[in-house]
Amino acid sequence: MPSKIPRPRHKLTDHAFFFLFFPSDQQKLRRLLHHASLLLLLFTNLVL
Repeated sequence: MPSKIPRPRHKLTDHAFFFLFFPSDQQKLRRLLHHASLLLLLFTNLVL
């Protein structure tokens, strides 16, 4: 069994994961929401 949990290579998603699990302040949380909205837009554009 692999000891490490596989993480996405993409920097934006990596930052999003990091901020999701370690939200230290309001600014980072706001940045996470911004990144999430951007990813959602990108995802919907790819699907549709």
